[in-house]
Amino acid sequence: AKSVYIIGVRSSSMLANFLYYYLDLIMDNVHLVMTTGAGEVFEQIRRIGQNDVIIGITFPRYSSRTKECLEIAKKSGADIVAITDNEVSPIASISDSVLYVKSDMASFVDSLVGPLSVINALIVSVGRKKKDSLKNTFKRLEELWEEFDVYENNKKYINSHYQIVDHPTDDDKVGIATICSLSIDGLLIKANKDVSSGKIK
Repeated sequence: AKSVYIIGVRSSSMLANFLYYYLDLIMDNVHLVMTTGAGEVFEQIRRIGQNDVIIGITFPRYSSRTKECLEIAKKSGADIVAITDNEVSPIASISDSVLYVKSDMASFVDSLVGPLSVINALIVSVGRKKKDSLKNTFKRLEELWEEFDVYENNKKYINSHYQIVDHPTDDDKVGIATICSLSIDGLLIKANKDVSSGKIK
């Protein structure tokens, strides 16, 4: 895609921000559509057109602003990707591609665990396709972070708390507390933590 736009309103705005943060590290020309006002939303997508993609995220109670934004983008020739809960979602029928994921509401609070997991998988998938450029991006970022002390005792903390496992075994994968993240190269970054005791080794 020439440009990627992302929109999510109300509780879905957190998901949109998370997706934007990581896609912006991986790709050029990623735009987060801010939803502070109706007029501003439409102004931000005024240049969207063919060869562009817009990702709309909405769950019950579905946002009319997200639907309107996707409809405008579709009329402009952009490809529409929806992240929503089921086929009756108002953005499902107008989208070219849909990622369905259940979102429960335990009380008055939306549960975003499922949608966040799907977004994580999407980010990793895109990252794998651009892993060479992503390596260079993070190499440069690490240099800047270290130069300007972005993180407190960054290098010392990483060296003392984590180890890289090139070929993780089943034992390495046991216990959610053991695994911090999976890198783009498929290397397991394992916390030096005893899961049974909860103590740092």
